[in-house]
Amino acid sequence: MNENENTVIQSFSAPADLIAKLDELQKERGYSSRSEVVRKGLRHFFSLIDERIEGDHPEGVIVTFHPRKANAAVSDIRHKYADILIGYTHSHTGSKLCNDVMLVSGPNDQVRSMIDELRATRDVSLVQFVPAPK
Repeated sequence: MNENENTVIQSFSAPADLIAKLDELQKERGYSSRSEVVRKGLRHFFSLIDERIEGDHPEGVIVTFHPRKANAAVSDIRHKYADILIGYTHSHTGSKLCNDVMLVSGPNDQVRSMIDELRATRDVSLVQFVPAPK
């Protein structure tokens, strides 16, 4: 099936600086349209959030970046999942972002839920799970 036969037009709002980056990426990388960049970006995003968290009891680190105004929400999630949180560090980047590295070990569904809640938190710009080597 041709992708265009099953295409739905969807508009969205975004800050001007994000649209400027989108346009810059389109031009620099030779994409035919903004839509092509957004489609590829969405596919990549879905591949990241659908990462495999394998095993009944995964262990690894969750890395987050967020502005200071998201600290309370991230802290609430850390406390909610205290039973799987082994330890964490909180640091500040030079660009005024906060960085949390959380070492987790627990039931798969709890690790996945913690990651999903962090990703759904407003202003948290990155959440990445890095599994511990087996």
